[in-house]
Amino acid sequence: MNKYSIEPSHKKILQVISSEEDCTIPQIAKALTISVPTAQKLTQEIIDAGIIYNAGKVQKGEGRPANVYRVLDYSLQVIAVEILMKHFRIAVVDLNGNITHYQDIPAFELRDDEECLNFIVRQIVDFAKCHHIRPVGIGISITGRVNINVGRSQSFFSNAPKSISDLLGEHLDLPVVLTNDTMSYGWYEKLIGHLVGVDHAFYVNWSRGLGLSMFSNGHMLQGGNGFAGEFGHMQIGKTTRPCICGMRNCLGSELSGHAIERDFQDLMATFQDNPYGDEVTYHQVVELALGGDVNAIEVLRHASRRLGEEIGNLLSLMNPEVVVISGTLYKAKEIIFDEILKGASEKALPESFKSCSFRIIPWEPEYGLKGVAMYFYRMFEFI
Repeated sequence: MNKYSIEPSHKKILQVISSEEDCTIPQIAKALTISVPTAQKLTQEIIDAGIIYNAGKVQKGEGRPANVYRVLDYSLQVIAVEILMKHFRIAVVDLNGNITHYQDIPAFELRDDEECLNFIVRQIVDFAKCHHIRPVGIGISITGRVNINVGRSQSFFSNAPKSISDLLGEHLDLPVVLTNDTMSYGWYEKLIGHLVGVDHAFYVNWSRGLGLSMFSNGHMLQGGNGFAGEFGHMQIGKTTRPCICGMRNCLGSELSGHAIERDFQDLMATFQDNPYGDEVTYHQVVELALGGDVNAIEVLRHASRRLGEEIGNLLSLMNPEVVVISGTLYKAKEIIFDEILKGASEKALPESFKSCSFRIIPWEPEYGLKGVAMYFYRMFEFI
């Protein structure tokens, strides 16, 4: 075997070693219901492939010290890619979720044309060659709708002859998985973040857009093609503004970060003297609110109450144990949290609301990279 072509039996051993600190041969044999000699043989094959190592003898309970085995941090690596409207990041992420190499492509703007697609592919190929790495695969997180069955974005490059997955597969001869940004963040929280061990949960991505990852019985609900969780495109908004999808009344057109910008600008237009200027970003609205600006606070509170109401409706449908709200708007936690709870309590069934824990958690740019890498490892049964 080698680390680029791993048999199912070896993957099962890797799963055991990854989940146990200082794993022994008898533990492996028990977990896989195989004999100790067979466990010893398979483990040695993984050592020979350069994936795990013998960390020496450690006292484990009663009896004599036993050899323990651990995964080499650098042995299994995935190239993780995050493509947003104005950000393009590439990293190498190991099996434990650690970033070992990182590059942020400057002055990037996502466009729906082949020139942009070819630029993205070149950057990823050059990154792999520059760092002289041989990863087990590539995980790509891209904003918009993604058909996970065919590895193609439906929002960008859909008319290109070949998908980004096909092009990278040809250049680097590696398996490629593709998902969207909100699902990547959801996978991060489920596999190594705040939702580890939680079977029924919502992850709400509240940033410039509005997205949702849903988990039921420990599994993410991705839908037949991967289009589940398009919370921002549900036709329950209370505004007639056109959405980027071309429709009106989308929830995202009312509650997304972009909508918050519009609401603040519309409010300022009612004043004779506007001290903020014509272009105020939602990041600036958050900073103004945290600084005590009553107009910014009013806009955020209104959006938060409405978001809570629609989350409350979903509570009655799905009955999650935990709802985590994250994304770049998490910084306004002290302003938005109580309003979200109020809105949810007004719309959800009382039993569903009382049994659900709400949390606003931090968001960092690398979470998407780590999330799509862990999604790859999960898809190919390394974890």
